[in-house]
Amino acid sequence: KNESKAFDWARKAAEKGHAPSMVYVARALRDGLGVDPDPSAAVRWYEKLAVLPEQSVREIGQRDLYSILSRSICLPDEANIELGIMYLSPKFDVVNAKRGEECLVKAWNEGGWIAAALEIGKAYLYGYALPKSDIIAFEWFKRAYDSTIEDGLTDFEEEVCGWLAYCYEAGVGVQKDTQMAFATYKPGADRGEQWAQLKLAIYFESGQGVARDYQQAYFWANIAASKGGEKACELRDRLESKLTKSQIAESQRWAAKWKPATS
Repeated sequence: KNESKAFDWARKAAEKGHAPSMVYVARALRDGLGVDPDPSAAVRWYEKLAVLPEQSVREIGQRDLYSILSRSICLPDEANIELGIMYLSPKFDVVNAKRGEECLVKAWNEGGWIAAALEIGKAYLYGYALPKSDIIAFEWFKRAYDSTIEDGLTDFEEEVCGWLAYCYEAGVGVQKDTQMAFATYKPGADRGEQWAQLKLAIYFESGQGVARDYQQAYFWANIAASKGGEKACELRDRLESKLTKSQIAESQRWAAKWKPATS
């Protein structure tokens, strides 16, 4: 293994217009893979990719961001997402708020990329480069959530639901509504997502967004714990002290019969 030589050869190919190599070089310069980190140079390569004729790829080396997509990603769209992230993040020292937002909005408008909507939402939520606006942040998180549900992109669901539920839980950009937060997690729990099942258990235990029900909390914690995970196991064990033996046994029977929803 020699990342330095890999970068040198990739750069030769990139300079001749080989698009996958351009992606490799941009990422290497951004992250310092086989070369000293150079965000400004990485940006220049991503800007070249952003204006290429539309083409799609499934894998380019070790994809880092959003590699879980099963469908192809358009190279210009990927470049615009990466540019948006870099331009809006202070850690890369290439902050350009206007250009960053333009890149992400373009990726969203042209490809409907959920990653782009999430990044815009986070930028407005934190106010690093763009002016802080909880309302705009919520609007983008909601768009990402609606698109995730509509397209069935469950690989993104944990992050999307997490941001939207946080807004409802804390009243960020929207009136505080723990019932909506609970409802945001419920479909994922029904489909078998451990993270959502754990959240439901926590909600039932605390009585947030739903009537307090220790038996239901134990039921969801028990299902989540069956897949491993320290937090789920701790919650399940803690809840046992709040239930009778018959309630525990009944919840365990429910869990044994439970099957994830198929739609």
